[in-house]
Parts: sequence; C-alpha cells; structure tokens
Amino acid sequence: MKKHILFFFLLLYLEAHQNSRVTQKDLEIEFKVSHPIKKGIITRLENKNFITTKVIKEGGKQQKIISLDFLGNQALDNRKKTGFMMIMLLRILFFDEEKENYWNSLNGFIKS
Repeated sequence: MKKHILFFFLLLYLEAHQNSRVTQKDLEIEFKVSHPIKKGIITRLENKNFITTKVIKEGGKQQKIISLDFLGNQALDNRKKTGFMMIMLLRILFFDEEKENYWNSLNGFIKS
C-alpha cells in the first residue's frame, strides 16, 4: 500500500476511534504493517502535526497513545468537503433532470 494512502487511512481510523484509546500496537494489527513502517508513519504524521502521541505506563509496560491533532482533523474535513463537491459536480454534469437541485446544494455547501 502506498504510504500517502496509508497516512489517510490512519487518520480516518483515528477519527473513527476518537472516543477510545488507540495505541501503536492497535495500528500495527489493524493495518498489517511492520513495526518499522508503522513507527516511520507515526513519526512523520507527528512531525507534521497531524497526530499527537503520549507515552503512558501501565503494569510495567509503556504504550504510545495516538490521537488526531488539529491539522489531522482539518485534513480530513478538507478531504470530505472536496469529495462532496466532486460528487455534486458529477451529478450536475450527468443528471440533467435534477441539475438545479444539485447546483443549489453545492452552492449552499460552498457558502457554509
């Protein structure tokens, strides 16, 4: 899997699990990647302020907890907006009977 795609899926995973504790090990298992690859991805995303990490000690073991940072949330929001706009533009191009409704929805979304 290309790393930039993995970055995006990792951000989506963190967004879906915002109310639970996500560890490095969870990501390793979920995405079936080796420890060095996972560590490199986490380091890059953290350096770019897409995620934050925090080391905690429990039962004599250390775990690195990972969560979305402001830029990670912003990147996901931008992707969702771009995806929505692309769908609306395709509908405007290919579905003549509802073109005006789609156009109004898109304009309202852009203005919000």
